[in-house]
Amino acid sequence: MNSLIPFILSAIIPGTGQLYMGRYTSGLLNLLLPILLIFLLPYFALFIYPTFAIISFIEIYQVVSKSEGKKKAMIQLIFGLITVIIIIPTLIFLFQLSVINGNQYVRKQYLNEGFTRDEMQEIQEALKWYKNNTDTFPDSFSSFVQSKPIWQGWLNDAWNQNYKYERTDSSYTLTSAGKDGLFGTEDDIIVYDKSD
Repeated sequence: MNSLIPFILSAIIPGTGQLYMGRYTSGLLNLLLPILLIFLLPYFALFIYPTFAIISFIEIYQVVSKSEGKKKAMIQLIFGLITVIIIIPTLIFLFQLSVINGNQYVRKQYLNEGFTRDEMQEIQEALKWYKNNTDTFPDSFSSFVQSKPIWQGWLNDAWNQNYKYERTDSSYTLTSAGKDGLFGTEDDIIVYDKSD
């Protein structure tokens, strides 16, 4: 049996190293107890995993030191600690980063247009309501959306670009620059007064 494998297994999932070594009772405890504690105490999840990984390491170290000597057990323990302290967190960070970047890409490429169109329809209805109450459209879009707290998110589209609002005597045009962030290109999204 390779004595390094139990350390690596327990660095990934605490308890699996003991199961690999045939220590089923302690292995199952170290495997299932953290899951239960994470479920009951989710705010301490970041502490529960390394705690049980270290508990697993200590037991594995004791077994390996008896069978293969303290020096070899210590080397394997150090490598296991490096895995749990540096390698595993780095892999988790890189995975989270790829998920976040992938999510942002999907939103920007495929979802933001729909979000923006839906929001612009809501703005259109609010501008219609404003005109019905004041007989005119607002002069300033910024002042209009800041007049109510629930409207303040309307300053920017889903790409976080400012809307362009242009008012005439009896109408308005509201434009999102779209995915490319440039006004006057083919991906612009435009709404205007439809009451006439």
